[in-house]
Amino acid sequence: MEANVLAALREEHRISMAKIRRMVEYAKEHLGVTRPLLLDLKTGLGDVFIKDPEGLLSLTRSGQLALEEILERYLARVDRDVWGRPLRFHPPVAGQIRSDRIVLDPEVAFGAPTVKGIRTRIIALRYDSGETPEFLAEDYGLSVEDVKEAVVFEGRAA
Repeated sequence: MEANVLAALREEHRISMAKIRRMVEYAKEHLGVTRPLLLDLKTGLGDVFIKDPEGLLSLTRSGQLALEEILERYLARVDRDVWGRPLRFHPPVAGQIRSDRIVLDPEVAFGAPTVKGIRTRIIALRYDSGETPEFLAEDYGLSVEDVKEAVVFEGRAA
């Protein structure tokens, strides 16, 4: 089990051996855990965390408390497969933590930002040329809200 966790930390989450060694030593010394790789670990932002009564504790940063709410918001932007590998990214748009409309998916439009498969840049260019959100929505089979969010994402006012 420990070898599997170590491989996942190294290969899937790209955490260096130096960070992993520090994490293991910290957990052994300060938490009294003899086998820290068997803990219910969380990963994100290049660090390894464990749930603590006070929040998320960074094991790779010598026990610093992470701002769990901020970390969870960041991690919520990423859709993952059943093995935890990232599939798609939902960027923040217009004050939203995560857009449900805009997605960056390497399997769609070579990873360019899209709304239901339509590149946001194309929608914004057509909007800039004077086409209305209603016309674009009808033309692409989108909702007006989809079009407006694409336009805002591309830095235009809708």
